[in-house]
Amino acid sequence: TTDKRTFTVPYDKLILSFGTKSATFGTPGVRENCYFLKDVNDARALRAGIVECFEEASLPDVSVDRKREILGFVVVGGGPTGVEFAGELFDFLRQDVSRFYPDLVPYVSATLVQAGDAVLPTFPDTLRQSALKTLRGEGTDVLLNTKVLEVNKGEIRIQRKPLTPDEQTDVESLKYGLCVWAAGNGPNELAEKLVDKYQPFNTGRAKRIQTDDWLRMLGNEKGNVFAIGDCSASESLPLPQTAQVAAQQGAYLARLINRGMKAAGNELDEAYGSSIASHVRTEAKAGNPLAQALVDSKRMVAKPFQFLSLGALAYTGGRTAVADMEIDLPQGTSQVTPGKTSNNPISGSQMIMARPSGWAGFALWRSVYITKQVATRNRILVLFDWFSARLFGRDIANK
Repeated sequence: TTDKRTFTVPYDKLILSFGTKSATFGTPGVRENCYFLKDVNDARALRAGIVECFEEASLPDVSVDRKREILGFVVVGGGPTGVEFAGELFDFLRQDVSRFYPDLVPYVSATLVQAGDAVLPTFPDTLRQSALKTLRGEGTDVLLNTKVLEVNKGEIRIQRKPLTPDEQTDVESLKYGLCVWAAGNGPNELAEKLVDKYQPFNTGRAKRIQTDDWLRMLGNEKGNVFAIGDCSASESLPLPQTAQVAAQQGAYLARLINRGMKAAGNELDEAYGSSIASHVRTEAKAGNPLAQALVDSKRMVAKPFQFLSLGALAYTGGRTAVADMEIDLPQGTSQVTPGKTSNNPISGSQMIMARPSGWAGFALWRSVYITKQVATRNRILVLFDWFSARLFGRDIANK
């Protein structure tokens, strides 16, 4: 049904975690002509679009020039999303298109357009260069320092940034059959409404909901509204818009709520000993007011949220990946592997920087992908999908 139902849900505590939407930065024609990679519906539409391009190009009355246009794939954005899609597209073309559409392989082209001077700009320089080398080695034409001016049906107008102040660059035309826009994120309508209503001081262009160090939304007097993930921004510490941050914020809030918004420590045991502390807690649960007062007096206030970066990963195609990882060594462990080290801001233990690429990065990327699945069932399904795709190829039926 197309009817939208409106209803009211009462709450004691509200957690906002609705994410963002793809940002177009005011570029004309993006919403009308590009595919996005934001949710499952986007992925399904993109899958169908790719298959339709090959089906159209395989028709007998299509000229060679038209085949090249239809099978020209463009990715706008050189961040992790754009790079990983370009890598997956290369795998699809090499492993599956060559089997199902062998006559069309010579007409396929892939182009990645990046406004900045490097792909994966948040990664170390060595990994950026490795990713760029891998993409170009796979046949992807990577255009750096190139701005998209307009996206029309079948054509993108681009302009390269001048190398010197006196240089003049021409506007160029880039033909395409399918364009994926992965140039960044922007606030959705709900975030903008909440910012306008509760945070008139928040005049930034991003319009992300500002929070305090305990993830509470600023401007809410009751302090019972929280915001986590991409839709939020800390007032004191800038955080990356990654799933890693959102997962740690969710776990932090869950602990606070389960503990009655106070992070209980072991101060009661330290003050009176484990035996007496256990008896006091039992009496407090039974309703003894003196015992309850003792427990409350030895209960510490919740610590502010602290983000622990565990690194970043990006798949680059051809069973290769780049990884910028921080491995936490147990206290008292000496460094046995050469590399840059730092201290864990939370535990104080030593951390070693690991930056594998190629096959080593791919193995690490897949192992992390599996371990982060929420259930054993999901891990088995993902492993089965990987195995079946490797053995039989991808299912490219247009469903």
